[in-house]
Amino acid sequence: MGLLLGLALRLRWRDLPLAALLAELPDLDHLGLFLPVPVLVSRGTLHNLFVCVVLPAGLAAWMRWRDVAPRWQRLALAAPLLLTSHLLLDMLPLDPLGGVGNVLLLYPLSPTPYTLDFQAAAYLSPATYSTITLMLLLLAGLAALTLWVAERRGLRPLAALAGAWLLVLPAAGLAGAIVPAPAYPNALLSVEAPRLRLPEGSILALVHNLGGTGLGAGALRLDVRDAHGLVVSASNPKGLAPGETWIVDLPVPGDARALGALTATLAHARTGHAYAAAKLAVERGHLDLALRLDAGSGPLQVVARNDGGLPAPAGSLRATATQNGRIVQNLTNDQPLPAGGSWTLPPAGSLGGALATWDLRSADDGTLYDRRAT
Repeated sequence: MGLLLGLALRLRWRDLPLAALLAELPDLDHLGLFLPVPVLVSRGTLHNLFVCVVLPAGLAAWMRWRDVAPRWQRLALAAPLLLTSHLLLDMLPLDPLGGVGNVLLLYPLSPTPYTLDFQAAAYLSPATYSTITLMLLLLAGLAALTLWVAERRGLRPLAALAGAWLLVLPAAGLAGAIVPAPAYPNALLSVEAPRLRLPEGSILALVHNLGGTGLGAGALRLDVRDAHGLVVSASNPKGLAPGETWIVDLPVPGDARALGALTATLAHARTGHAYAAAKLAVERGHLDLALRLDAGSGPLQVVARNDGGLPAPAGSLRATATQNGRIVQNLTNDQPLPAGGSWTLPPAGSLGGALATWDLRSADDGTLYDRRAT
């Protein structure tokens, strides 16, 4: 970063390594994460406007007043630009490991972290465009724009860049682009393959923590909604560390087949911040039930019996009677068929003396359980 800006500023080649070091100087406060030095606050002690703008600008003015050698004056004038570029890049929400794009701009006066409300970043997948690539493109565009302004307006590159770059922070703040960083944990979460399973009437989804901050038990909420409102909701029963997966298996209250299009939203339970959202697919299958068709008590009557240990949910079975190639009865169980229970089917009647053939199938995927001729 410092090398690119140094080239844009047309610094001497021997000064480019110093420009690179200046651009990375704020990261020294990260040592506070590993060393017991209370004064070093990560993204605070050196990541603020006082250290990155006020202090170097004052130093540059002092050097000019003291008539220091032009080489050092030029570096001092470049320092606010190099340090401010570091702040702006750190506030970009493009970190593929959790979007930790915030700095303590007003430290030590205020502990509030700030970030860029950069809506375009929501459409940039770090899996497709690396953060480093995006930074390099941003800096290359800045350098090209600086040189273009310098050539068209007859300004020195340093003045051309300073006039625009030092105005970026206040202009962005006035425009509402710099906002307090959200209080929710910075984690990169995804919802994989959410689906409504029929006939079980349950919702299955996989929630992955791809990186960033770990979340404690109950910190996440998965809400499933249709056009009428909330259908079902669940919270993570245990912590979700980076690299871990939460398997969500929710029973749907009521008749799952009566639901319309469903959407799952993964949100932070306390702040309501939405991490991810996805539409639910419908996965149709059948239950492994021990069902059979038996003769009923009356003529031409058939009874469906459940001889297994699992109940058949309401709406999961379809019984059809066919005579001479025509379907004369087409029924669905309106009530659950419990284990050991029975479902009495109405007489299919007689059409020209032909017998009716009953089929008992899964209403979801058409699997045949039994067939009986009356």
